Amino acid sequence: MYIALMGCAQQGSSTPLSAAIDGGSLIDAHDVAIMMALLKIARTKLGKRTSDTYIDASAYMAIAGEIEAVTEKEDEEFKIDLMKGKPER
Repeated sequence: MYIALMGCAQQGSSTPLSAAIDGGSLIDAHDVAIMMALLKIARTKLGKRTSDTYIDASAYMAIAGEIEAVTEKEDEEFKIDLMKGKPER
């Protein structure tokens, strides 16, 4: 899952999946990592709890943070390219 999420983040961050929420916006790798963390959190109240549940939830949040950092870096590089007159992504 980690490799798939990071691969998605590095290839433009968006999958072709349309969300049923938020006006049909695209679901990106960051959204998936957050949703998985929320699933693990919900499981602590509604499902079978194991020590692994807590580890998984924190790992998904770490993945979301890494994806956000990669996205921010790419956005910053794009802004620098725009200032240099290179608007391609």
